Amino acid sequence: MARETKEEKELRRAAEEHSALIAKQEYLKTIPKRMMEAQALAGEVGVETYVTLIVSGPAVSFMWSEDNNGYRHEDTITYESEEWELEHVESKLRDLKTAKIAGELRLQVAKDIYAKLSETEKACLKEFIHYLR
Repeated sequence: MARETKEEKELRRAAEEHSALIAKQEYLKTIPKRMMEAQALAGEVGVETYVTLIVSGPAVSFMWSEDNNGYRHEDTITYESEEWELEHVESKLRDLKTAKIAGELRLQVAKDIYAKLSETEKACLKEFIHYLR
């Protein structure tokens, strides 16, 4: 393979920079819609959000409850957010939605099983449920 000349190298770099700039512009066009979708999904799964207005536009903040000790942290998305930041928030919200759906399915299974029990079995289960944990 022949070595690149200085001119070819400059042309290649310019082409790469141009394609990266176009890709960045295309990504930036998707941010407003993705921000709104993320905020809507956060509402579905019970994640608190708030919107503030900054110089470049809106900033949507997501307040995550991490554990029962009251620890919370915040992720904020703006029009200048990097793609990985937006994908991180979207991924966490999808995971929460999946967990919520799985919990609802397990609850329905538990209700179905409980409905099939006799009254004596239900009374025994209520009385000694704390032993089953």
